[in-house]
Amino acid sequence: MPIPIPVEISDRDVDGLIIKTAKGASLTGVVVLEGSNDRALLGKLYQLRLNAWVQGGPSGLPAWRSTSISPDGSFRLAGLPTGVANINTLSSSDHRPVKDFVVLHSEREGIRVTQGIELKAGSETTGLRVLVAHGNGVVRGELIFVNGPTPGSRLVAQLTRAGESVPLRHAEVDARGHFAVEGMPAGTYWLQVYGNLPAARNMVPTQVNVVDGAVTEVTITLDLNPKSDSRP
Repeated sequence: MPIPIPVEISDRDVDGLIIKTAKGASLTGVVVLEGSNDRALLGKLYQLRLNAWVQGGPSGLPAWRSTSISPDGSFRLAGLPTGVANINTLSSSDHRPVKDFVVLHSEREGIRVTQGIELKAGSETTGLRVLVAHGNGVVRGELIFVNGPTPGSRLVAQLTRAGESVPLRHAEVDARGHFAVEGMPAGTYWLQVYGNLPAARNMVPTQVNVVDGAVTEVTITLDLNPKSDSRP
């Protein structure tokens, strides 16, 4: 990612300016739809864009890159800066979020990528498989507070697939304690609510079973009384 440098423009030419460049890294592979060979779904998937975030580069700022997916499912992300890359989202051709497709994880040579992909100047990483799931399930929930007032702080409900470590989707909890997480593939998930609350450590994950095309209702009771926690 280029590092912005301020340049003062006056009524005379600017000289002595040196711009240094480095050869970008690249990631190539294929996007795979989990558990389906449906041509209609694959055609819809291949019209989307694959996004990667690179962190830990020389600028100290995260860099975002996007690329189209070829009709055979292959992709190439080029011009990436040094750092650690994670391929974690999909977007439409006009870069809007996608509701019914979600990236599960990436694999390289059959091994799941859990800590990102290290990029060096000019490096070429090949053989990647990006596993994507499709779903229209909805998890609709209500958060009930006891032994304390409803907090005004921002709360987020997030769903992590059983056996995975990275949250798949999330949604904000509104002032009434309601939330809805949409576009969920079928499966078993752990629902966790996060926020700046004194009782945050009491937020025990709740197991949720999602059915494609259906709404799963969940009610979570949160005890805000710190005495309810026996730990010191």
